[in-house]
Amino acid sequence: MILSTEHINTLCASACPLISPYDPEKNRGNPAKVELHLGRKCYCSNTPNKIYELSEDDAVEIEPNTIFLFETQETFHFPENLSGKMSLKMKYIAKGLLMPSQTQVDPGYKNVLFGMIYNLSSEKITLK
Repeated sequence: MILSTEHINTLCASACPLISPYDPEKNRGNPAKVELHLGRKCYCSNTPNKIYELSEDDAVEIEPNTIFLFETQETFHFPENLSGKMSLKMKYIAKGLLMPSQTQVDPGYKNVLFGMIYNLSSEKITLK
């Protein structure tokens, strides 16, 4: 089953919210999905052994042929009867980014999400 935006809003307004922070106004017009944001920590393979600490307004430049690992700003609290999937927007895929394994979120998962993106293009790509 795919959750509607209304069902997502209800789950996020409960005593144990599915997603936190969550702003239903920012998610308006996104049927059956939630737009996620980069969290504070990320890693780029072109700078080994360095984990970046981002502030809310920081942008990240992903160099060509680079692997980018990240966490989400949002924390999740999935009930035992719900799973999820994280994937890239088409506008980023068209620029040359690839998420090799669209992150599967297991029922009962409680934490931020982690993802991996490859920049397969020959250009730097900026994410905010």
